Amino acid sequence: MAEHRLGPVLSSYRLAYRLSNEHGDAKTFTSNVTVNHWLPGSIDLFTDEFFTNPKDLPPGEVVPVSDSFVLPADLAPGQYILSIAVVGQDDKPVVRLAIKGRADDGWYPLSKVTVGK
Repeated sequence: MAEHRLGPVLSSYRLAYRLSNEHGDAKTFTSNVTVNHWLPGSIDLFTDEFFTNPKDLPPGEVVPVSDSFVLPADLAPGQYILSIAVVGQDDKPVVRLAIKGRADDGWYPLSKVTVGK
């Protein structure tokens, strides 16, 4: 899996959501939201201070995102874990986000949701 740790995302990777349950069933919803304009903060490079005391990148500009997806009619009712990832063309996670909680498969579980009929 290719991962970007620093610097801008150069490809048009997309935000994706996944609902998964305790039975191993999972449904992925790939968004039209691309992350190629999401940038980290910046610092002055190649200065005396940088070489003696390199800093972490400060937060970049906040990029508001509003998104939604429609649950398929055949999605079984029950408890699901809602996870997010930034995915490539094959809908597999390709970017490591700067948040805690990354699962071994590259997805970030956010919340539990209940789906009813």
